[in-house]
Amino acid sequence: MQLHLKMTDEGGDKLQLFPAARAGMIRVAVYDGPGAQNGIGRGPAWLRARLARDPGMHPELVGPNEILNGVLDQADVLVIGGGKATPQSEGLGKEGRERVVKFVKNGGGFVGICAGAYLASNSSGKWNHLELLPVETKGTDLGCKTPLVWSESPAGTARVESADLNGGPIFNLMEPVSNSVQVWARFQR
Repeated sequence: MQLHLKMTDEGGDKLQLFPAARAGMIRVAVYDGPGAQNGIGRGPAWLRARLARDPGMHPELVGPNEILNGVLDQADVLVIGGGKATPQSEGLGKEGRERVVKFVKNGGGFVGICAGAYLASNSSGKWNHLELLPVETKGTDLGCKTPLVWSESPAGTARVESADLNGGPIFNLMEPVSNSVQVWARFQR
């Protein structure tokens, strides 16, 4: 039995990856599985290290095995970063995707970055997406430095900063967005 982070031992006993919930702490599951490496070297370990800088965050890397073994029951937020959405979807498998959707429907947070945002979108018929966002997607292969415009959000104050754009999703709303979807940042072209 191959294990990602030893979420289960050989006897199948469930191990605790995250501490118990406490005020002021956000337990962040950072997806680290198939499709999770992006083209600019900012993969799951980089993302986890960035999140760990905030004393209010407790990030841990989780793969499909951990998700299938119930780790999302211990987390507050799931972050799926850049890479490739199709291998992410295939890596999670049908049951893993269902667990992610159930986690979000039960109040868990989801942050999709680049491929993770594609994964959260509605399926186009040929890909198995999570269908968490009422959007149609298309992509861009544009690579440049561009302004990233942040809204006032849990990620911080409203601001504009220079960022690298290396491809990514373009969303078209299929219906009015409810209050359950918050856009924290947009690239300005």
